[in-house]
This record gives sequence, C-alpha cells and structure tokens, in this order.
Amino acid sequence: MDLADEIERIEKEEAELELPRLSDTDIWTLGSRLREQSIKRGGSIAIQIIRGGVNAFSHLAGRATADDLDWARRKAAVSQRFDRSRLRMALMLEAKRKTLSERYAIPEAEFAAAGGAMPLRVRGVGLVGAVAVSGFSESEDHDLVCEALAALIASQAVTGPGDVK
Repeated sequence: MDLADEIERIEKEEAELELPRLSDTDIWTLGSRLREQSIKRGGSIAIQIIRGGVNAFSHLAGRATADDLDWARRKAAVSQRFDRSRLRMALMLEAKRKTLSERYAIPEAEFAAAGGAMPLRVRGVGLVGAVAVSGFSESEDHDLVCEALAALIASQAVTGPGDVK
C-alpha cells in the first residue's frame, strides 16, 4: 500500500471511531481495556487520556516510566491540536518530507512525532480530547488504540446512553 492509500485508510478509520458519548465511566473502561490489551501482548505501556484539555486517565504498566507517560502526553497533544491520529500526521509529514516542528513551528518538547494517539470525537459534539499509548511500535500503538476504541463503541451500543457528560 502506498503512502496516499495508507493516509486515506487511516482517515476512514478515524471517522469510524467516533464515539456516541464519552462519560467518566467510558474513560475508565477505555483506559482499563488498553491496559489489559497491552498485558496480553506482553508489553509495558503508558496510557494517557485527555478530555477537555484535562488529564482524565493516566496509567503505567510493566516497566513503563514517567518518560513514557510524557511521550504519550505529547502524542495526545498532536491528536488534540490537529484532530487527527498521530500516525496519519506522521504519514502526511513523511509525504511532505517535513518534521512536525518544520511544518508547524511547534515545540518538540510539547508535541511528539510518533504514532499511537487518536482524537476523541463524540457524535454531534466533535473533538473532546485524545487518547495515546506508548510502549510498542508506532503502528502497534496505533492499532492498540483503535481496537480499544472500537470495543468501547461496541459496548456503548449494547449498554445504552449511560452517564453522558
């Protein structure tokens, strides 16, 4: 698959992962699912979920460190700022042969150039935050987040509206 096709595939994936809602319980469920999936894959992981510009969930599993959590925070910052997955941003930049800081003049200390973050969008509301993980390769981190979001959406369809925030 060429770069343009991969960017298009990820863009469609992002659209499919729009949430019906995002409550405190949903955030806990998403973060817990990410932790469980990473343990099953035998890795250490840092998880960061931001809602409304505020840290809503952070977790370190295995041998993950505070540096890993900061890396996840910086990945989430990219998804939140650009309303795109971090992996799609990386591929778009690769196509332009630019770095994040070259293209957008933003500080690398605040924004990480690595896959593994997705915007959190709520149907009828739009962008409300971001979720990021760090612990595997860029594509594995991306896939982990997408799988967890898809599972959350499926569980929301079964459980109903819940405590909408």
